[in-house]
Amino acid sequence: MKTRQFSKRAGFTLIELLVVIAIIALLMALLLPAIQKVREAANRMLCGNNMRQIVLATHNYHTDYQKLPPGNLGSGLPRTFVTTDPQNRNSWLGMLTLILPYVEYDNLFKQISNVQSTSVENPKEDMGNGTPAQTTWWYNTATAKLAETRIKMYLCPSDSMGDDVPVYNVYCGFNCNWLTFYGWRYDTESAQSGPSVKFGRTNYQPLGGSVGRARDVYPFYGTWEGTFYVRSKWSLGHMTVADGTSNTIVLGEGLGAFSLNPDGTNTGVRERLWSWMGAGAFATYWGVQSPQFSNWFTLSSRHAGSANIAWGDGSIRMVRHNPYVWLSQEWYLLMQITGVHDGYSDDASGILE
Repeated sequence: MKTRQFSKRAGFTLIELLVVIAIIALLMALLLPAIQKVREAANRMLCGNNMRQIVLATHNYHTDYQKLPPGNLGSGLPRTFVTTDPQNRNSWLGMLTLILPYVEYDNLFKQISNVQSTSVENPKEDMGNGTPAQTTWWYNTATAKLAETRIKMYLCPSDSMGDDVPVYNVYCGFNCNWLTFYGWRYDTESAQSGPSVKFGRTNYQPLGGSVGRARDVYPFYGTWEGTFYVRSKWSLGHMTVADGTSNTIVLGEGLGAFSLNPDGTNTGVRERLWSWMGAGAFATYWGVQSPQFSNWFTLSSRHAGSANIAWGDGSIRMVRHNPYVWLSQEWYLLMQITGVHDGYSDDASGILE
């Protein structure tokens, strides 16, 4: 007679499995913050590298044209976009558009320049069919379509600017004249919610100083005139003789506007974002805010406690999030590193990392 032998198979009990799962969950909870810190450190470095490449692109532009690109191709008059005067037909293309050939987007730049002027000295007065070419880029069907292009270098990897759908709109551009900093958008998107035009976004803004070019009318604020204001023509040589490229910030980062709680803090809901096509001539008067208090007219970042800023020589440092109350010591220090010819040389380490 054959007998069967049954072997007892070794295994885990339910309690043992639960203990192992609990240990794994605990290890993951301990490791996740460390992984997130490493990831954010890498993102902050990549963000700084994006900004460095943008500044170096302006240097290459300078090599070809003996001057830095203008902040934007707009009008010196406040809120003037299109008029019957040929001198005021402005494309309002921003600095980030004008350096496209130097950030490996030459083909995109050629398509834009075939439609609109990309030069201060050589405006396109006519498209060949009697239609003025010098009209705002966002009302030109061809350039508005090209403006939808997503450019990875113009986006901070720590933020979701490139993917978020704003409640209201994507700003077409910025300018600052007569002590007023203003942005513009499609008329139909000015105050009503709904799907926004899908312009490509940017976290980076060329800096025009405290309130842009103001030396002729408001000498106090003109002290802190920046590098990239409307139709600016600074050269690296002029910057070196003035305050020096290593003492002047030329590029900052930001998050745009959010919905607000009753106490003025952000809800986290994106309301208004920035397009790269018109980015330029951004004001620094309102400081570098934390994400909690970021708005469309402020610099800011997702980086812990500070934001990247780029200097005229291409170096990158961090500037601390701060309310930068008008005429406070921190405000003066920020204006000092913003101004391209203010002549001040106080130690700005109090706001820098």
